[in-house]
Amino acid sequence: MPVCLTAAILLALAADGPAAPAAPAVTTAPVTAAAAAPPALPANATAKFDHVILISVDGLRPDAIDGPEDGDLAGFRRMLRGPHTLQARSDADLTVTLPNHMSMITGRPVGGPNGHGWTENEDPPAARHGGTLHKHKGSYVASMFDVAHDEGALTTVVATKTKFTLTIQSYENDEGDPDRSGRDDGRNKIDIFALAH
Repeated sequence: MPVCLTAAILLALAADGPAAPAAPAVTTAPVTAAAAAPPALPANATAKFDHVILISVDGLRPDAIDGPEDGDLAGFRRMLRGPHTLQARSDADLTVTLPNHMSMITGRPVGGPNGHGWTENEDPPAARHGGTLHKHKGSYVASMFDVAHDEGALTTVVATKTKFTLTIQSYENDEGDPDRSGRDDGRNKIDIFALAH
């Protein structure tokens, strides 16, 4: 079985939901999974979130940061204190950077009739030359940016590899699908795109 080469940490920062527990004191002792787990919500509770942050570290397997022997990774440990998952999965059949990340943002595998279809792992051509997920597949490929943007949320992508321009090319201006929820926030599904080198 192929090993998934990208780990994703999904953090949800609560706004108006049940009160979050007080942050534990900073310690150098290892944090166990039980201590890092958020409290269970009552069955009738609904949580609202101001922010959802997806952090992807290319090539990092979840088992590299989820054990008590990882106490020296203080930054990761702090991120794992609140609601999170290290069990997010993309398509394990094609474990290269760009197709895997497109699976993460679309919730689709790479191949098959329901897949997003992007298999290249290099800088995409310009949008006018087919450099969007939709033009490559032949139909619109919705993403987490559609869901967030259409509900009025601000969306941002910060990337360190130029190949991730595929995200902005696929979801900006006329490439994004019309807003189908509530007030019309337009077709530009990614509000801010930054390429950090």
